[in-house]
Amino acid sequence: MNSAFVCVGLIGFFLIAIQWWANYKAKQYDPTWALKIQDLLNDTKTSTIRGRGAKHYQDVKEWDRDVEASLDILEDLGFYVENQVIGVEVAHHHFYHWIRGYVQTADGYIKNYQKDQPLAYEFCVTLLATVSEYEAKKSKKHVNELVWGKKEIDEFIQGEIEECKEESSSS
Repeated sequence: MNSAFVCVGLIGFFLIAIQWWANYKAKQYDPTWALKIQDLLNDTKTSTIRGRGAKHYQDVKEWDRDVEASLDILEDLGFYVENQVIGVEVAHHHFYHWIRGYVQTADGYIKNYQKDQPLAYEFCVTLLATVSEYEAKKSKKHVNELVWGKKEIDEFIQGEIEECKEESSSS
């Protein structure tokens, strides 16, 4: 009789574990939060600021305060990825281009900002590392090979300028 209770208990435990795992995986791939963040990144106000900031970057090769509009959104995304609200795969799929472009090019801006506020944009930095590790694993490259050079940065900045003009005029 004892072994029957143990057997039923083990089966119950495994069923609960399987259900928990299925719920966890479904949550990790749920695009709801990613789509909301993508809407924030592409809304008219943010798009205008992104375009203006990218134009400034193109002209002087450094960011001004306009980059904070994008970094603030990516900071939130990084927080959600870090705390497993959004899965790494979902964040990579929806945002890798922007994460790489903004966080890599704003590295100096972030470090300077962190002199007065050490915790500012900490999740941006870890987000870039996390999605880059995922990209490296999937592409079978080393993380250092993923760092953009001048050509890729110039293409990103030009793309932001053009994309933000289109988004601002279509809204």
